[in-house]
Order: sequence, then C-alpha cells, then structure tokens
Amino acid sequence: MRDIKRGIVYIISGLAAGALAFFWVYPYVHTGVARETIVDAPTVLVIQEGSLGDYATTVSINVDSKEDSAYLEVSENDVSTGPDQIVNIYIGLLYHQSGFNFSHTPLECSVEIPDGGRSDVSVADPQNLWIKAKEQGAATDAPTATGEISVIRLTDHPPTVKIKCPLSREYRFEQVSLDSWSLYLPGIEVYALDGGLRPTISYWVFKEGGEFLQQSSQSPSETLKNRFSWYEWDHDLLARQGLFLLITSPELQRDSAYRLFLAGALVGLGGGLLVAGFQYLTDRAS
Repeated sequence: MRDIKRGIVYIISGLAAGALAFFWVYPYVHTGVARETIVDAPTVLVIQEGSLGDYATTVSINVDSKEDSAYLEVSENDVSTGPDQIVNIYIGLLYHQSGFNFSHTPLECSVEIPDGGRSDVSVADPQNLWIKAKEQGAATDAPTATGEISVIRLTDHPPTVKIKCPLSREYRFEQVSLDSWSLYLPGIEVYALDGGLRPTISYWVFKEGGEFLQQSSQSPSETLKNRFSWYEWDHDLLARQGLFLLITSPELQRDSAYRLFLAGALVGLGGGLLVAGFQYLTDRAS
C-alpha cells in the first residue's frame, strides 16, 4: 500500500514539474495568426482636396509604446504659403470586396489647429470622390465604392494642422514568444486633388534601447535610439503593402535561454518522477 501511495505521489509530482515547465518557466505565448498572413486587412486611405501650401502634407502611422495601438497622423507645420481656401481631407479604411469593388469605413479623428483656423468633421460618400480623382488623373480608374469616409474641412487658412486618428487594437505589438514581439501595420494610399501636393508617407515605430529587427518586410530607412522609421521614397511599394516586423533584444534572448534551461531541467525531473512512479505501481501490481 505504501508503494502505491509513493507511486501516485511521484506521478503527480512529475506531472506538476512538466506543467510548471510548459506553463510558467517557458510558456508558448503566441496569441494569434501572424499578421503577415492576413490578406484581407484594410488599407488606410487619405485624400487631400485643395492645397495647404508649398510643402506636402505628412501622413504617418505611429506606434508610441508596446502597450499602445497604432494611430494615423496627418500633419502640416507650415501652410503660410498656401492659398486662402477651403481644404478637405478625407480619411478612412479601404476594404477590397471583389473585382474593382471597395467598401469604406470612416475613422474617428481629432483635429488640432492651435495657431488659428477652424475645422468641421463629418462623413461623405466616397464614390464621387473617386470619380473626381479619375477625372483629374490622380487615380487611374474609379472603383465601385460603398460605405462612408470621414471628411475634415479646414477653413480660415490655418498655419498649422495636425489630425490624429486612432486605429484598431489589431495594430499593436503582440508577443509571439518569450524573446520576440511582432507588429503588423496597414498599408496607406494617398491622393491629392484640386492642385494639392501628394502627401508623403512614413511609419514610426517605438523601440527600446537594445531592441533590433529580427525580421521585417522592409528594411527601415533609419534606426534611431527609440524609433524605427520607414519613408515611402525609399520603397515605392511600402505604403501599399503595409509593414510587418519582428523585434527582439539581447536581454530578451538571454532570459529566453535561461528559461529554456530551467524548463529542460524541470522536464527531466518530471520524467524521472513519472518513471519512478510507474515503476512503483507496476512492481506492486506484479
């Protein structure tokens, strides 16, 4: 009877050691499908109707920390040379349906014009906008468009403009293992109508001091102390493809290796306890 109890205790202890190894010391923490495999992800669409001056508007997707979701920023810091006219900036998400059919979803945006000027935010039908883009040669053709798109109307000649639009929580860092984080950011399409300059595109992604790119769909234009940055003029297809990256750091890799060592030791201990436990039970049965 004592051998049976001892065998059961050994088996339970062995299972506990294995569980501790797999779920605490070296857990598999991946929580979803890698974003680079998502083929139906939307594209961010920005259309500027009218001129903001001699400098192109900047359109960027930014991630400021591991905990924060990405956001779209549309900004122009010097429009003092621009004409005194109404400027409309259309912003939304573009979803491919089938053939040349696209649906549109507006984004909720906040507008900052600290040095004067006014703004109104509403929604619009994108179909006429695409027809106008085709007529002016900004787009090669006008798709069949459904849904709505946000429109920010700027008046009274503001000298500085900053529009910020939060994106879905899908667009944030995801820890896929103990030593790496992944991030997918959507592509961007930009157009300019009525004499406006085509906006420039960039991506700005937070990094901690020792982190580096383990994998990236495009090499960054710059790696700064706390940012990775990509500029459209370095990669013509960057904006349309979006961006996928995997980052790690020496500290994360060291911690992962240490945990792997502990997990291996616990698995070995658990295996030994299981063998001993079954040995006690089989010896008692015979």
